[in-house]
Amino acid sequence: MTLKITGISEAQLKHFIVTPRGQWAYDRRKYAAQGERITLYHTGLDLLTCDVTLTFDADSSPLDDECYDEAQIAAWRNGEWHYVVIKTQLQFDGDNVGDCDYLGGVDCGGMGRAENLAYVVECAIDHLPDLHEALAERVKASHRMIGAIERWQVGTGKIHAKSATVSK
Repeated sequence: MTLKITGISEAQLKHFIVTPRGQWAYDRRKYAAQGERITLYHTGLDLLTCDVTLTFDADSSPLDDECYDEAQIAAWRNGEWHYVVIKTQLQFDGDNVGDCDYLGGVDCGGMGRAENLAYVVECAIDHLPDLHEALAERVKASHRMIGAIERWQVGTGKIHAKSATVSK
């Protein structure tokens, strides 16, 4: 598969990885660390991007979950890994079309750099259907609002119902 992304040179594209499902690509030189912003580029729709922002998650702890052993907890206490909150923002042609709710409690830093990045990207991608659902609801609400405004304008005589032209 040949990857082409508007605004990204061929030299830069050699550093990109396509996700296992093949829908998104990202620069493998990025770090999965707090404060980092990773841009995902859709491989089928060039104008669609997703910005993934990572912030420190002070509310999560391995002490709250039984899946961590003592060595992992000790590594967390020593700052060798931490939790992040993932925020995703979908953009189309540079315009923000929606934000996802925050996804917290994502462990980060305990693996190698490439593995951490791939894991965080997959967590963000797994969270995108929630954003799609929220956007669909927003579009429905917008259509209802436009219909209500049009009915109000027709009722006040500002729009002629048959021709839908604005009266002067």
